[in-house]
Amino acid sequence: DKEKGEKMLGRLLLVLCSWAILAGCSVPIIYVKQDLGLGGRKITIPSGFTIVNESGRDIEEKMKAISDAVELGFETLKTCINDSEFPGQELKDVPLVLLPPEMLYVLGKKSAGFADGIRIYLRSDYIWASKLRHEWIHVYLWRTGRRAFGDIFHRDPLFKKCEYVLS
Repeated sequence: DKEKGEKMLGRLLLVLCSWAILAGCSVPIIYVKQDLGLGGRKITIPSGFTIVNESGRDIEEKMKAISDAVELGFETLKTCINDSEFPGQELKDVPLVLLPPEMLYVLGKKSAGFADGIRIYLRSDYIWASKLRHEWIHVYLWRTGRRAFGDIFHRDPLFKKCEYVLS
């Protein structure tokens, strides 16, 4: 009887994990710092964020607009969350990886970006303050432990409250 219960629990966990993996833009990769071979050009903008250009395109002429979107997105998120223990530097240390301007498919769903708790990946033609806030909310929820895997189902009220604040 105990063995049957353990098998049922194992199957339930397998189903739940599979279900969680198949949804959302916050890809559940457990904290494993690994070298993904990011050979793109690393750029540190004046506010301290690191941008890794993996897009295969020259983004020099867009750096001012990218920098403005990053800074605006971060500052408005910080104000919106209004948490005295907001992990500002920890979130600033999350590299923003720019990918080619092609539609991304994350677990079978179209996406313009995603977060894995360690990095934020964005299409290089889709760098808007609201998209950055969305991905930073995933990382914030993940890093603070408020939601497992950064709330891949977007249930936390922060998504409605902070993603589309006036910028």
